[in-house]
Amino acid sequence: MNNVRCFAGNIWQGIPWSFSGIAFARFLLSLWRETWRKGTPSLLTDEVVTLTDLSPQGLSERVDQGLSLDTLHPARWLALGPLVSRYAHEERVAAFLIQGISQLRDFYDRFCDQVNPPCLPLLVLGGSIWSSVLFERVQGALTQADIPVICSQGNPARGAIWFWHANPHVQLEPWAYCVTTGCAWFED
Repeated sequence: MNNVRCFAGNIWQGIPWSFSGIAFARFLLSLWRETWRKGTPSLLTDEVVTLTDLSPQGLSERVDQGLSLDTLHPARWLALGPLVSRYAHEERVAAFLIQGISQLRDFYDRFCDQVNPPCLPLLVLGGSIWSSVLFERVQGALTQADIPVICSQGNPARGAIWFWHANPHVQLEPWAYCVTTGCAWFED
């Protein structure tokens, strides 16, 4: 029995993605740039400058209008991610997280509309960005919307390899969906 369903990549169209290290960095750099131009720094924006190990002027020169991050070494912008958890209570960061939760709900609804599962699928959130602060906030909001959610920490590539070994006939896609619970590849 094939308990795996894959859905088309067009499900991603029109959904900006807030829950990634790149999105966190772009958000924080945009916030920093706005406050720096206005001359209204905060503890958060001061930490952005400190973590990039650049001066405000140097950071301003390196960050382009599109916030592509191409001009910053990854170590400079990857260090920014934990600030979202640390400052989750601040108004602008909280609004950014609410936007991300809304995106997850929209994505989940699109997924269910396309796959039409017999029961509510479990939303598995994973990756290094999911601190307990972020996960608990997102889980609380999604649970209120009747979306079951768990957090999976670890190496995503290893999980993909486990999945592929258990399901070699399925094209390995990040959008694979397990209809039944208790799949052997998930329990390993």
